Amino acid sequence: MSPEVRTVPSHYIWCTANGTPPIYLSLVRSSTQLASGVGRVHSQITQTGNYTCTARNDAGMDTRDFSVAIIDCGGSCWEDGNEMEGQFCNIYDCTENSLRAAILTCIATTTTKL
Repeated sequence: MSPEVRTVPSHYIWCTANGTPPIYLSLVRSSTQLASGVGRVHSQITQTGNYTCTARNDAGMDTRDFSVAIIDCGGSCWEDGNEMEGQFCNIYDCTENSLRAAILTCIATTTTKL
């Protein structure tokens, strides 16, 4: 297993792969396919557990397993995830008063904008 991914339900998790011929990807949890596509797949994860990204094309197949933990910092911060122009933005926004050491240790590893 890779290190644990810490996220919040509104953030996106994604898998990417580039290659020729194009690489078909899938994101799976407990034999349930959450997303599939070519080059990049994404999903907002709402359950703690083990996940797998599978990449496959004519050259072969590869998988990466990772675990996800859903975290909650008690409402001190506002979280949002969105995709704009092909880029993911997982926002973690804390008020000035709530930005303390305890909150900093609780920030989701999926955060792309603090």
